[in-house]
Amino acid sequence: MVRRLVFVLALSLVTVPARAQTPQRPISLAEARDVAVRVGPGVLLGEEREAVSRAQVEVAGALANPTLTLQSARLTARVSAGVSVPVPLFGQRATAVAASRADAESVRLDTTVLRIEARWSATRAWLDLWEAQERARTTELAAREAERLAAIAAERFASGSAPRLDAVRTSADRARARAEAQATSASVAAAGARLAISLGATEGPALRAEGAPDLGPLPSR
Repeated sequence: MVRRLVFVLALSLVTVPARAQTPQRPISLAEARDVAVRVGPGVLLGEEREAVSRAQVEVAGALANPTLTLQSARLTARVSAGVSVPVPLFGQRATAVAASRADAESVRLDTTVLRIEARWSATRAWLDLWEAQERARTTELAAREAERLAAIAAERFASGSAPRLDAVRTSADRARARAEAQATSASVAAAGARLAISLGATEGPALRAEGAPDLGPLPSR
């Protein structure tokens, strides 16, 4: 009777509840790099700064607003008006424009650096996600194999052909393998979230690394 109960308990433990499949969006390494370079958070911010710096060049070359003055004299009953326009002389305007252009070029180079950094960050985040997925797949296979061995050991113990020690040991191996599989599954979600942040895709389905890692050529600039 005791062996029959152990066998039934082992079979109930083998049955793993089905987990709801969350929607996922597959993304390749090349696609992740392209998205990061085009619409990464740091890149978008750099492009906005670049647009502001270009506008500053036009502002530096523009003349100041004119000043209108009105004067009246009570004794002579006259009203006089005047308009003054400050005009930068002796190369002041050209110097201001050149300084603004230099600032704009500096911001443009900063944006280029941000694109390279975004490409690198996306590459590293995608590889982390791919590695986590492969590790989760491996640990899931190991957990299923441990469950199969635990079920066989429990069945043999119930039939009297194996000692209880085998059933206890395989049951412990099954619990450890299942815990490792759950931990690696959580690491996949964390790696996907990090990739989504680097791509600015914090909303929508979770990302899933698709395809083999192909680093390709390094950026030329």
